[in-house]
Amino acid sequence: MIAKVALAGLLCAGGLVPPLSAAAPPLPPTESVVTLANGPRYERATNGVVYSPLNEPSFIAGHDNGQSAGYDNGQGLRFSYWSFGDTFLTQPNGDGRRFLGNTGALTVDLDLADSVSDWWYEGGDGAPREFIGLNPTERAWNIQRADTSPAAGCQPRAGVAWMQCGDELALWGGSVVADPARGRILAFYSLIKRYHALKQGCTQDDIDNRNEACREFRFDGVGIGVNVWTEATSDGEGWVRQNVANATDPTTPSAIWPYDTDPATADPHFDTGMHVDGGFLYAYGCYGFLASECRLARVPLTPANAVWDRAAWRFYAGPGRDSTACPDVWSTALSCATPLPAGENGKLSGGAAGTSVFWSPYLSRFVALYSVPLSNDIHYRVAARPEGPWSAAGLLTTALPSAGTGLASISYAAFAHPEYAEQNGKVQYVTYAHTTGPTSSDFPVVKVTFGGGAQ
Repeated sequence: MIAKVALAGLLCAGGLVPPLSAAAPPLPPTESVVTLANGPRYERATNGVVYSPLNEPSFIAGHDNGQSAGYDNGQGLRFSYWSFGDTFLTQPNGDGRRFLGNTGALTVDLDLADSVSDWWYEGGDGAPREFIGLNPTERAWNIQRADTSPAAGCQPRAGVAWMQCGDELALWGGSVVADPARGRILAFYSLIKRYHALKQGCTQDDIDNRNEACREFRFDGVGIGVNVWTEATSDGEGWVRQNVANATDPTTPSAIWPYDTDPATADPHFDTGMHVDGGFLYAYGCYGFLASECRLARVPLTPANAVWDRAAWRFYAGPGRDSTACPDVWSTALSCATPLPAGENGKLSGGAAGTSVFWSPYLSRFVALYSVPLSNDIHYRVAARPEGPWSAAGLLTTALPSAGTGLASISYAAFAHPEYAEQNGKVQYVTYAHTTGPTSSDFPVVKVTFGGGAQ
């Protein structure tokens, strides 16, 4: 389907940047920040505010994430591609499923000022399928642990412990990066394991008696990988998950950044803020409590397979590094990666479910934008270079509260969509995941107009 789209246009790309300075730049002001309420849909949040979310197809009950990238090959192929996480459907898809770990959608509607319409979802217009799929080994793992009789509590197959009944591997959609120079889109994802554990206070007797009330649902990360679409006709219209060369953990061959408890193979995950600049793909790893410290990795885009070669990645060690242990600013050693500076003696922090990083020609700066963890506030920062120093954080806006109380009232996953920018980046559009019910959600649209201009 992507290869059949034929419209012209351009994705804003990073340009020349000012020289690196030791001082963090000032935060540019905003002239206005408005939650759009101009149709075609009108909804009312729990605080009474009327808003117009993305105009998604009726078969979408809700999903989260909502990162996008604009693709333009300069020859008439121009569109925006969106990657979503957990997705609830209003009707079963062709596989009989109403809950998916990821969905992907394309649109040639590049005007976000009046919402987005004309979506094309991977897997069909009636109800989508996942655009990042499990491999045969992962599917077999799930089938072995599937419930054989859902009407009578979880009934495992022979050889599967009752506590493992219903455990499954799944794939969450993440960042998408357009790379038209190589005729491709890179879609990053998280491989996760959903599993059951014994609730606190329960005993072996509860396991022996198969007490369903004592099974607690949890999930853990397995690793971060990359899914690739190319314009090449040999690839058809599908996406391909790539295995990783020089993987640090061969037991998870698709993971550039594997999760596990073995310090010899576990990598901190550089899974957010992906963007292209100067022939490199940059990715931030915001680990620590509540994503309080971000580090930076990059990989050259040439050769094309370098992205999924773990040995090709380099880590920013900073000017204050130990030059004996880390002789190069961009080091091959993950241990040399240093927290990025921000504000007055601070560190760059990350967002709930991720961060957007993009170049603004209007501001002549990189912009980082994210949902503050455990808050409805959305913050932004700027820097002259991907590695910073980054400005102090400023409040961009406060998200509409989700339908719930306490932590359940928090919206999250704020992301910018710079392919929809107007006036050379002066106007940007932001969406975030906003829960409206137990299996429903939407994406309010925020129009941001910056002041200050290029400096």
